[in-house]
Amino acid sequence: MKHMMHYIDMKTFDEVYKLMQTFGRLDIDDITWYAKKDGEIEVFVGCNDVFAWGCADMETIEPGDIDLVGDIVSQLESIDTGLSSYWAILYISRKRKLRPQGIIYEGLPKQMIALLNDCGPEREIDICNPYDQDGNYMYVDDEQHAHRFG
Repeated sequence: MKHMMHYIDMKTFDEVYKLMQTFGRLDIDDITWYAKKDGEIEVFVGCNDVFAWGCADMETIEPGDIDLVGDIVSQLESIDTGLSSYWAILYISRKRKLRPQGIIYEGLPKQMIALLNDCGPEREIDICNPYDQDGNYMYVDDEQHAHRFG
């Protein structure tokens, strides 16, 4: 840690500390911290298969997003403390202005579904989003469909 601290300027340290205080309230398992030699720290949250089927994906938490992350956690905790585990999906959905793919909705509490649906327009069913919000597989590749059934 001492070696890593050599690269962190105080402004960045304050931002990271604030983010760590927010994360301290949560069960976090998919965060990547990257310290660069120029004193910057990049923080990423993983969202594999959340927005596109079969896709490795991450979203950067920018310094200007730290308050947004804290606000989202507080909002979810005010609705139900069990919802705070969904902070990353809601954060990324709001940042991207994009709903997650349909299969993510299966089993979510109604309050969480409403919050996610407010993040962007309804997603089209396609190869990257083959399920609807009820968990039904809906994607049909026209070429495969014609070959199989035509």
